[in-house]
Amino acid sequence: MPTWIDSHCHLDAPEFNADRPAVCARAHSAGVSLLVIPAVDCAHLNAVRTLAHATGNAYALGLHPLYVHRQPEDALAQLAQALEAVTEAGLGEASRHGKKTVTGGTDMRLGAKGLSTCG
Repeated sequence: MPTWIDSHCHLDAPEFNADRPAVCARAHSAGVSLLVIPAVDCAHLNAVRTLAHATGNAYALGLHPLYVHRQPEDALAQLAQALEAVTEAGLGEASRHGKKTVTGGTDMRLGAKGLSTCG
């Protein structure tokens, strides 16, 4: 059986609260060796790290473009601080998600600064 990695699994979503361990077990039984749990906003930065470590999976830290409008003013500072604390995290989600384009004052401010953080 091939080994798979689910590179984008929102296992931290409340929909999984009742059966999160069973979801992980079913994924592993089906050949998924690793689930990558992405953070979507500042409120989830620590939660995805904790969940990934507790379940033997991986995580990615970032700010989802559809949710930047609800981030605090210091969102990028919080993200930078979280990234400084780890070596295994990814920074993802740039300026497009599906068919929606991130636009508007706060969105573009965070998007441009976020991209500059990438490199």
